[in-house]
Order: sequence, then structure tokens, then C-alpha cells
Amino acid sequence: MAKQSKQDVQVGGSLYLFEKPYATINGEGQHIGNPCVFVRLQGCDVGCVWCDAMGTWPEKKGKERLGTKYTFQQLTEYLDKECPDINRIWFTGGEPTTYSKDILKFIRYYKRNGNTKRIWHMITAGSKYYAPLLYELDWITIDVKPPTSGAFKGNGTPPEFISWCLEDKNIAPKVEFKMAVAKHTDDINFALQTVRQLASHASVTIQPIYWSEAEVEEEKAKVQFAQRNLNFLERFALPMYDESKNKGWSSYKEFADTFLEACNHPNVRVLIQLHKVYWPGEMSGI
Repeated sequence: MAKQSKQDVQVGGSLYLFEKPYATINGEGQHIGNPCVFVRLQGCDVGCVWCDAMGTWPEKKGKERLGTKYTFQQLTEYLDKECPDINRIWFTGGEPTTYSKDILKFIRYYKRNGNTKRIWHMITAGSKYYAPLLYELDWITIDVKPPTSGAFKGNGTPPEFISWCLEDKNIAPKVEFKMAVAKHTDDINFALQTVRQLASHASVTIQPIYWSEAEVEEEKAKVQFAQRNLNFLERFALPMYDESKNKGWSSYKEFADTFLEACNHPNVRVLIQLHKVYWPGEMSGI
């Protein structure tokens, strides 16, 4: 984290964001279709090979911190002015848990100084476990990474993060799980196994990696950018894209038919990624 100035300390701290926060419609998980405000942080150590927000990956360029710096005061004033009527604030990235302490400080700052009662929501692949933040949040979406994602250098979502969340009686009631699944045997089997393991504890949403033609072209451009950026290759040491593994589903029907049996469990939902329908090839996922 870049060294804070005296001014930052006086106003409470700062967050580095990939883009300006914006109001949208949630496209994934249990709250699909609900309005929310995306607060997308800059910096990620997960490294999904089919990530649709690769621009969030690098945290620094040399010693320079990347992203747009928002002091807590600036971010509070922006949310109150631009998004006063949408109460769900969704921290995404990037990987938000990398900045758990800063997010916790911001939430507490906003509760003291903001004008609106908010619902504090975070989506995470489970990179860092920091219980004080998880206690403070109102809702936690754990993005369970399947094999073809290549997340965490192929190791997937840390199982200990999931266990710690489910074992803590203060955290477990506000946890849900979601998976974005490719048309690949490894991913399909993984998703079905995950349902058996987790659906008795919390809601599990299975959603497809489904690319329109516009998204395919955008994805190729992002991959080319990533391959030119040594920070990406040095950090994750993985091939950025493997067409033999990462296939989008040919149709939503094909996806639904594959997971129809999983719907027998009351905590399981098989859904589209709504933002892929509303804004195909235009809006980064979460």
C-alpha cells in the first residue's frame, strides 16, 4: 500500500479503485437482479485465465500504485451524491480481501459520516482471511473457482477460507457460494461435487461461462494485453488462455440441461449471468 499522506490520515484513509463506482444490476449469485453499486478495487492475486476484468490484476507498476485513489471522504461523498438510493454496496475487483483492513476502515468511516444506511456486500475468491472485515460485512459471496480457471496457480479457492467462514457462527449465516463453470468435464464434475459438499450449508449458484461474439473479441484483446505485461506472467506463471479447456457453452439450454439434476437440492440455483445478457461484451463481470 502506498504511504498515506497526512491529509489521508485526517480523513480516514484511502482505497485504490480500478474505475469509478457505478450503479448497476447484480448479475450473479443469490441477489441476481437486485440494484447495487460496484466498488471495484485495483489489484488481484487470483489469476483466472478467463477473467473478464484483467485490467484489475496489477497492483503496482514499479513502485507506483495503480488505480484511482479515493480518500474515504471522497468515496463517501461520491456514494452519497451519485448513489443515494441504492443501499447495496458491492466490493469487487480484483480481489477485495487483499485490502481487507482498508475496506473495514472505510465501512466504519462511512457508518460514522455517510448519509445512507447501506448493505455492505463483498465477493471474494478467498485470497486472505480477515475475520474483523467478515464480521462487519452484511453479505459475503464466495466465488468458488473451478479447475479450468487456473486460479491461485491452479490450486483453486483455498478450502481453508471456506471452512473458516462456515465454522464461524457470526459469518456462516451471511455466506453464499457461486461458481462460473466452463463447458469442460473437469469443471462440470467439480461443480457437482461442490454442490454435494456445500449446499447443505449455504446457497450455491451455478452459472455459465458464456461468451457472445463481442465478448470473444474483447477477451482476445485482453489476453494479448496480459501477455505483453510481464507483471502478469511473472506473478501467475500460467498460460493466459487455453482454447482446448475454456469453452463457452453453445447455448443456455445446453448449460441448464447439464445441471438440471443439481436443482434437486433446495439450496442450489442454476442461473445465467444476467449482466452477460443485458450488456454482452460491454460490462466486466464480478
